[in-house]
Amino acid sequence: MDIKKSLAIIIGWLLLIIAFSIYIYAIYVAIFHPINPNDPVKIHIPDPLNTLANMLGAILSLNLGAVLGISIVKPKSALAAMTLLNRNEALPPDPVTMRDIIQYIAVIIYLLALIACFIKWCTSSFIETPKPVVELVVQNGKELIGVIVGYTAFVIGVRNS
Repeated sequence: MDIKKSLAIIIGWLLLIIAFSIYIYAIYVAIFHPINPNDPVKIHIPDPLNTLANMLGAILSLNLGAVLGISIVKPKSALAAMTLLNRNEALPPDPVTMRDIIQYIAVIIYLLALIACFIKWCTSSFIETPKPVVELVVQNGKELIGVIVGYTAFVIGVRNS
């Protein structure tokens, strides 16, 4: 393996780890952000962190759609087997590649982040005196609702005309 290819692989892995770390950190900060109940101003995290979290969330959302789409269109794919959508046991799944593993890990991180934000949003909002939460939490909570509704619509066969 030549040095340029090795360097490109190392940089690629480093960027991937940094991206996942930033996204997880942003969600953590948004969920556990100290809140001053006497301050009526909308609660938010620093703009650069919010922007990065939104951009990375969009990429992870697209990845979720790609994983589900590939799993359904190609039932023999490794992703279909990993998402348990490969119901035809007569067909052995394709071999799992590193890309499949990374995509699957990204789906898990994304869904866990959405669930955590949804829980925070619910526990802060569904009480007698709602507590303010960071806007990123609300946004991701709504994204989880969208993911659930979209997947449910697909499963029951709703089509756009």
